[in-house]
Amino acid sequence: MGEVNPGVKAGFFGGAIYGFIIFIFVVLSLTVIVPLSELSRLISSITGILISESALIVFITIGAVVILTITIVLGILFGLLYNWICEKVDYEWSVLIALLVGSLFGLFLGLTINLPLSRVTILVFTLIFSPTYSFTLYLTHRGAIIRFNAGWMSEIDDVDKKILLAIGTHGCKYWSIREKTNIEDENLRVRLQKLEAKEYIDIRFDNKYVLTRKGKTFLRKLLEAITS
Repeated sequence: MGEVNPGVKAGFFGGAIYGFIIFIFVVLSLTVIVPLSELSRLISSITGILISESALIVFITIGAVVILTITIVLGILFGLLYNWICEKVDYEWSVLIALLVGSLFGLFLGLTINLPLSRVTILVFTLIFSPTYSFTLYLTHRGAIIRFNAGWMSEIDDVDKKILLAIGTHGCKYWSIREKTNIEDENLRVRLQKLEAKEYIDIRFDNKYVLTRKGKTFLRKLLEAITS
């Protein structure tokens, strides 16, 4: 059974909270900052269609909900980016990375959202509130990832380490693992079952063995020990 990427979970919650703020901003900008009567006249002058204020409120609400949905989807994508970067660098940089990703997200929204306001006003708003996304992203991601436990080293022997190294970050099928490790067939099957039971590896629908989050965390620490 596949695991949920921590970036997806963190990005979803970050995007939902940040998106709700954007939702409020869109509604207010189209009802308070710009009066409905003025907005209605502006639309009529452009399209030649007279739209009542009540119908305009419905359209504004629908538009704000669409923007909220898009913000959540984009939040997930930026969450995946954050998770990918965090896997490449030391976790101590995660707060700074979250702020950077959040700023990029805010900049992207500020440049793409179209409202009857100046582009500078929209950019200032999206960038000021982007830390809301950043800190939600960081806190949710921190709770979702698996931290290394020193006790794992005692439950994994050298042969198991060899198997995990063979599987690597991209995964590997059974016969390829056997070729890389030269472990006897029966022994290899037993060890793979034990590693799967301990949640270091998982097997996909295409019979490819892949590392779980726990397995990737262990492998990263193992490679650090080997190269140091």
